[in-house]
Amino acid sequence: MQPLSVTNMFAKQLMQLNGLSVEKAEAIVKVYPTPTTLMAAFRTAGTDASQLLSKIECGKNSKRTIGPTISQTLAKLYTQHYFDF
Repeated sequence: MQPLSVTNMFAKQLMQLNGLSVEKAEAIVKVYPTPTTLMAAFRTAGTDASQLLSKIECGKNSKRTIGPTISQTLAKLYTQHYFDF
């Protein structure tokens, strides 16, 4: 058995969150393939970080988006330690 790549492991981690489907995880890792790239994007986004992922299209027909709730949840999860200091 081959070990999972960082991107595959990241997608599996994302899918542990309530409401985050396979399609949504795939869409996120297509844009941000590692947790490090996602955290860097959140830092760069600054005050807009909570909406960074909301407009990423996902699913077969790409008419659905990640949405603001999941975007906010991931922003909190991946940036919380930066704001605790």
